[in-house]
Amino acid sequence: MNTLTLSGIIKRTHSSRREVDFSAILVVYKSKEGYWKGFVHPYGVTSQAKSKARALTLLKELVEAYRKELKKYGFPSHLVYQTFVDVEDREMFSVVVKDAVDQKGIIDKEDYHAETYTVRP
Repeated sequence: MNTLTLSGIIKRTHSSRREVDFSAILVVYKSKEGYWKGFVHPYGVTSQAKSKARALTLLKELVEAYRKELKKYGFPSHLVYQTFVDVEDREMFSVVVKDAVDQKGIIDKEDYHAETYTVRP
């Protein structure tokens, strides 16, 4: 199985090394079951809700709490860089990642929302 990672996508989509000003990608999308799912790559944080807005709010709250805990332990790589457990999340990541990297911002479409997550010092 070939696992997609943010650094792997950047390496494959850009021939020369390029610094990015974000540390994660937040994605919320309409699942096949009809509810809104979300994840933050590379953290492995996920959410699920009845609306896009609620799923995104939950996701942002969860990632802030997760990063706060990671900081206590010095951001150990085995907790920061998680692989996709959910197949649908992995498929959606491959759909949105190139646009998110290229646009450096927010993508808001009818069936998904993606945005870069910038760590504030």
